Amino acid sequence: MPPEQKSLTYPQIVGCEAIQKWLAQFDHEFYPVAIEMLCRLKFISRDVYSLWLKTALDKFAGDPIALFAVRKFDPTIQCIWDQEGNALQRPAESQGSEDLVMSVIANMKKGKAGSLFDHPDIETIRSHKIQKVVLLDDSMGSGKRVADFIKRMMTHRSFLSWWSYGKVRIEILSYSRTMESENAIRSSLVGSNHHARTFPACTKIEFYGHDAYQRNNYIQRWGRGYQRILDLCDNTKQIRRERRRGYGKSMANTIFYHSVPNNVPGVLWFESAKWHALFPQRTFPGWLEELLEGSTRVTQQNAASSEAHVDRESISILAAVRLGARNENSIAWNIGLDRKVVANLMLSLRGRGLLTIKNRLTCAGRSCLKRYENSQNEACTEFNLYMPKSWCAGRETIQPTGLGRESERVQSESETGSLVEDGESGQDSLERTDAKTASPSLSVMTQFPSMSRERHDRHGPFGSRNT
Repeated sequence: MPPEQKSLTYPQIVGCEAIQKWLAQFDHEFYPVAIEMLCRLKFISRDVYSLWLKTALDKFAGDPIALFAVRKFDPTIQCIWDQEGNALQRPAESQGSEDLVMSVIANMKKGKAGSLFDHPDIETIRSHKIQKVVLLDDSMGSGKRVADFIKRMMTHRSFLSWWSYGKVRIEILSYSRTMESENAIRSSLVGSNHHARTFPACTKIEFYGHDAYQRNNYIQRWGRGYQRILDLCDNTKQIRRERRRGYGKSMANTIFYHSVPNNVPGVLWFESAKWHALFPQRTFPGWLEELLEGSTRVTQQNAASSEAHVDRESISILAAVRLGARNENSIAWNIGLDRKVVANLMLSLRGRGLLTIKNRLTCAGRSCLKRYENSQNEACTEFNLYMPKSWCAGRETIQPTGLGRESERVQSESETGSLVEDGESGQDSLERTDAKTASPSLSVMTQFPSMSRERHDRHGPFGSRNT
């Protein structure tokens, strides 16, 4: 199994010179926000994408299918087939994501000869009676590229006829897509969607993928602090206005090793004389791949050792997260720290493996918090708060039962009244203090008025006597 999707951690961002050079372009106010945006990005390796694509195509096993890698055509090209019905040749230069898709298709054809056709011509579709046309893409933001590709397929009269009579269906496979792109593609289809039609156009197309989200649901991709990230993109004046939130204002957060989509924020890939791009010309740099692939085991090994150096503020954040707090504002209100300070600390905790990207405790975070609480519970017992059972109200042993019986003065003070003889503070001295200050129970009644004294009066209280 290839590794899952990856994300940057706080130590990786701080320790990378290339990333620090990119971060230096932001104002001091947006510096921590830019770090948070990098932590929210999802990176899909070639192995992960290839495995997903093979798994998605396996559901068409047994049926003859025609595979087409979606690409952008020159405006002068109106059809993906020539007049003889042959598929147009691919350009000689690299086509980005299409190159990886083509390699995956070539490998799958070896084991599925006769059922999988790579960019077939019109005659092949007709002779093999292919009814499923599968379009492959990596990310769909606005859906315009896929819609233009389908439009160029419909310009051929034979394919348009098959589509109108319901003889072919279109399946679109995209790893990541917006719900708005589905609506845009459906609305651009040739044909009517009226219920009276035998084959309404919208029933002849299906979408499959890994991620599907609404464009305006920013919290799903960027967390509860998404507004800060949007403000960062909108206030970066060095980026062209229509590129600040990505193409079509999609604000996507998925980046592939083989291609950087243009629907991610423009601060990541837009390049000009006034702005240094992190992904120049929408290419994935080799140093970033080494950073993500080479430090996976190191991050896991350092997670346990980093727990011993968690400060009290971070412990407070972990405790607040355990109680259910998820965003920086509620945590800052609970522990009494500034929101920006909390945001930076939470980024550090995510990088150290104590918090997940969704602000939940990891196993390492729970063990770290438990170990800290256990160390705090090792304090000495507070003996000065101990309450003996003999002090309970209604017990006759609190005070001496007789004033003239010296042998039963079990709780009276010593002759000297010193702490050494009466007991240390908080131990036996509490019994001595209680014997002097506690009110007697209802069963004990004094016969003569008494007066305060510094020491024990072995002769009893003063009173009248017969002369």
